[in-house]
Amino acid sequence: MRTGKVDHIYDVENKLSAVQYHIDIMLNRTLSMFSYSGLPDSLPETMFEGILQTMGKAIVTEHKGNLVAFWGNWGAKKNLYYFPTSIIVANPWAEVFREFEIEGEKEAVLVKNDPLCKGLLPIFQKYGVFNAEADITFRNALVIFRAMLNIICPDDRSRASAEEYINRLQAGKLTTMLDDDWMTDKRVTNQALASSIQGYITQAIEAMQYIKGTEMNDLGLQTNYNMKRESLSEAETTMNEDALRPLIDSMLEERKKAIEKINAKYGTEIEVEFGSAWSRWNPADQMPAAEIPEDE
Repeated sequence: MRTGKVDHIYDVENKLSAVQYHIDIMLNRTLSMFSYSGLPDSLPETMFEGILQTMGKAIVTEHKGNLVAFWGNWGAKKNLYYFPTSIIVANPWAEVFREFEIEGEKEAVLVKNDPLCKGLLPIFQKYGVFNAEADITFRNALVIFRAMLNIICPDDRSRASAEEYINRLQAGKLTTMLDDDWMTDKRVTNQALASSIQGYITQAIEAMQYIKGTEMNDLGLQTNYNMKRESLSEAETTMNEDALRPLIDSMLEERKKAIEKINAKYGTEIEVEFGSAWSRWNPADQMPAAEIPEDE
């Protein structure tokens, strides 16, 4: 099956490109973190979540009779807690260039991705750097692993003979050597690399798994990486799961509070819960605790 023309190949040595690749991959995953019902057609779920997760905040307001989401910068006005009370929007496509009052939901409802309106990009950027470095390390280990041994030759004649020998083996041809060939030259030495690089590759794989697993943990998903190389106890597993909840719980709470205000202001019936793999944290989707039978 043809997959089409390849316009871009992952360039592991271009760190900026590699980091952006990992950011895009993670964003593709987290855009399904929340599931909405009752959203109007003018407020697509993917676009709405994309704004929240990348910009950290959005405002929902009416525009030309439709409910839409905009993003922008904080205005200069602040309340007694020094929290901004307005958002400045500059959207040339919608021809909107103005400041929206958000305190008391006067002109728009502020929707936060998280309490500090940071979004998920700081997490993606941090782990994107680590993942890019791990990819480079792993790629270099694979390249070096191709050399089963180093052949050290004292002159060009021995080097040519050694390269011819290796080329014939690569071509799948058995070859022979003369008595005066390079293999009988005591000045020719070789150094085995395969055994020494194997442990290095294993460590590189473990590092990659650890980085990816830690990132997914920060986003509320349990992963199977285990650097201890032994089974985890039930207490350790429970403790790990408790550590997954704070960020995603606050993200859901911010959305629920904003959705409640949107429904009250605009008469909608929007609801939001965890989606995709995160749906295991929804109360309705969690398995009830087993009942303990009473002693007879």
